[in-house]
Amino acid sequence: MTIKAKRICGLLFVAVLVTLIGGQVEAVTIIDTFPEDTYHPALGWSISSPSSSPYGDIDQGDQFTPGEPGFYLDTIELALWLSAGVNQLDVWLMSDANGEPGDLIETFTFDTMEESPGGVITANSTERPVLEAGTPYWLIASTEGLGTKVGWYLSYPPVLVSGSHAEGKLMEGTWTWTISAHMGAFRVSGTPVPEPATMLLFGSGLLGMAAGLRKKARKKKHTA
Repeated sequence: MTIKAKRICGLLFVAVLVTLIGGQVEAVTIIDTFPEDTYHPALGWSISSPSSSPYGDIDQGDQFTPGEPGFYLDTIELALWLSAGVNQLDVWLMSDANGEPGDLIETFTFDTMEESPGGVITANSTERPVLEAGTPYWLIASTEGLGTKVGWYLSYPPVLVSGSHAEGKLMEGTWTWTISAHMGAFRVSGTPVPEPATMLLFGSGLLGMAAGLRKKARKKKHTA
């Protein structure tokens, strides 16, 4: 194979590899509880730290389950308003452990919240973890230790949680569980993970291109 042909094959391989890992595939919505950014105008889950609420440290979380084919996480969006304290809310993406929040996967920090009526805030994923199809995950919002109080707007029209809603103190392991709770207003977006058949198709196409280039190179060599 000529140097030029090798370079072309190399470029094709890189292009296919980037596509397979989700770099060239358009992001789609994994779950959306407030289509067109419509959420309840007055009601929301209260998230607070001990110094900002008589109820002490309160975290809130919703469980969600991605569909097929699985996704590389891109962004999460929440409808929030800042009630008091430091402008910072930590949102943890966590695995599920028998219906409860499990291991921490990625942390998102929201620090541009506005006072009521607030609005929709977006955070981009830097880790881009794979969210497996049919596997439940958790979004847990916390202001622990910051003297902050935040409202997480409810979805409207109401969307009932498909799994569980959790309210309590994550670090202490004390939770109140609600199976049919009104979900918070949030959206999770990601890039679909290529299915094995798609990966095989790309691989076959690359091999076909490479074979064609080798054949063309040999033909030119014999006719030279």
